[in-house]
Amino acid sequence: MRKDREKDKINLSFAQMRGDKLSQLLRTLGEHLDRKEATVFHISWAADSVSVDYQMPGGVSERKDFTIERLHKLALHSRFRRSHRNALISPR
Repeated sequence: MRKDREKDKINLSFAQMRGDKLSQLLRTLGEHLDRKEATVFHISWAADSVSVDYQMPGGVSERKDFTIERLHKLALHSRFRRSHRNALISPR
């Protein structure tokens, strides 16, 4: 029974994610690419994952595959970093 529940989680699609719009997912990927200082990139969408191929300064190429769950966690982490950074910058 537990394996069935885990399999159901894996079979979710990006369209079924609650609370995350395409724009947020793209923003999250963009922040990842900015942190990596990507100069060239290619994003491939599948029903249950996103793959990002990118090139960094110096010609180093990398590929990152995100599951829905991983991309969602990255989005939450990015929001936390932005809110923390804004709290440090804003006057009191």
